Amino acid sequence: MANKRRNPYESYPQEIISPDVIAGYTKKYLDKYMKTKVGGEHFMPLLFSVMHHESGGMNKWIKASGTEGSFGLFQINWRVHAKDIVNNYPQFKAAGIQDMDISEMDENTYADLVELIGDLDFQFSFAKRLMDNRDAKGQNIFADWNAYNGGGYKQHFDNYVNVVQPYENMLDEDLLNLANNYTSGPVNPPGSDPIGGTDPADTNIISGQPTDPLEKWKQIKQAYGGQFYDYANDQWIGDYQNQSGIKQWETIFQVGLKGDLNTSYADWFANSADDFNGTLDKAWGSISNQEGFFNPFQLGALRGAPTMADTVKIAVYNRFLRSASNAGFSASVAQSMALQHLANPIAIDRMNRAVGYGMERNLSVEELINIVSHDISNYQHEQDRKDWAFRIPDYQDTTAQEVASLNEKINTKVSSVLLQDSPYLTDEIRRAYTDYKIINPNTQVSIEDFSMPFIKQTDRYKRIYHQKPAMFSPEQYINQYVQGVGSVMAPGDSNYQEMIASQASMGGTAQEAQTGAFFGSANVGLGDTFRNKVSSLGERVGALFNR
Repeated sequence: MANKRRNPYESYPQEIISPDVIAGYTKKYLDKYMKTKVGGEHFMPLLFSVMHHESGGMNKWIKASGTEGSFGLFQINWRVHAKDIVNNYPQFKAAGIQDMDISEMDENTYADLVELIGDLDFQFSFAKRLMDNRDAKGQNIFADWNAYNGGGYKQHFDNYVNVVQPYENMLDEDLLNLANNYTSGPVNPPGSDPIGGTDPADTNIISGQPTDPLEKWKQIKQAYGGQFYDYANDQWIGDYQNQSGIKQWETIFQVGLKGDLNTSYADWFANSADDFNGTLDKAWGSISNQEGFFNPFQLGALRGAPTMADTVKIAVYNRFLRSASNAGFSASVAQSMALQHLANPIAIDRMNRAVGYGMERNLSVEELINIVSHDISNYQHEQDRKDWAFRIPDYQDTTAQEVASLNEKINTKVSSVLLQDSPYLTDEIRRAYTDYKIINPNTQVSIEDFSMPFIKQTDRYKRIYHQKPAMFSPEQYINQYVQGVGSVMAPGDSNYQEMIASQASMGGTAQEAQTGAFFGSANVGLGDTFRNKVSSLGERVGALFNR
């Protein structure tokens, strides 16, 4: 018979469900409650905080301790709800599961039960069933959860107020895609999964340990000296005497140097009255922006040129930093939170291995950043579990809907300027824009503005707009020809756009564009302008011969 005290998920790989997925499933099953209040509190942060407390941090595969048979994100209690579940969810009957106590099941039946009851579709569907029953009776819809009744959810509520904000303005279809695109996948402890077992990618990050005074000393010199400093031997090298950065460093640390810029840290410390003024820590705080805590995710923390792993880790750190900032934390607190999660040897080794895993599979830089960000969101740190509870920005156009949305915006801009579709140019701009947003995530440039430099480089743009006066925008310039041609030619005419392009390229008037369109040939539009130019030229040539 099955042991009710045993954790049935002890052999399961750990899986923490992300806020994105939870928001998607909330839309899928609990849509009617999403914009309501319960007991004066908004439903979404309340739901997230109750689930967090019930599941020990959004663990998918989790059982209550002791003999209590409660499972999954919502901790559905089998003993209380067994009859209802068996009668209304045919997958349980199909697996041979009956309305009986866990202690009466054999191990195989118990294994089937815990797999089915932990499934996200079942968890959210049954949570909806419980809420709807309470709602029909005019009761609080969270009354079935001890995390709500006992107030345990309150310690998480404020955090989730910020976490859920991005989902409040998302389109319904985008929210549903967060659920529909979910694929069950483990987040395993390092060493027991493909990423943990992969050799780490090369790195030039000096250390992931908390910073001691000697390392601060060397990191400061690295920041000011760059290529003119040998970190391994703590020596200035090359033409260091003439470098402005090193001169700045000398100004800060001149007390204790005694004329020798290569004085060791120990000698400098001893000769500067044991650094009574705290010069070292002040300089360290200035270059690291985090006093007393080593920040490996900056260029000054490298002993050489950044490797692929270093580039990816810096980008990942910046995503976590923005994630905390987006959750409402101040800059200094956000940085502290990101560093606490990422700046330890286990996390850095894990990220190096994730980069190595991705490089073996020839993933792009964008894909590497995404896979490392996802993998390091939740990981095992010694005896503790490190869980990042906030939504991490992701600029990858991973879904067909997102690609289509970007393509539509770009193609609208391209076709409005070039007067024809250009699929290859659209794809080029989309890929460049995606990369640009990853590298410059805080910029506000629109996709339309971003597209223009690419459009202007095309031969077609140069042909159409070479007569455009500098004070006109492309739209202002082309509009006069749109009006002229459009007055006599329907937009559906196969020659419509080419007629506009031809007239614009010749720089004629709107009246000439209208004339050209009327006769169905761009050459006709040369009429008045061409004749005037020829007449003028003839007069000048004639005058030359008559002298």
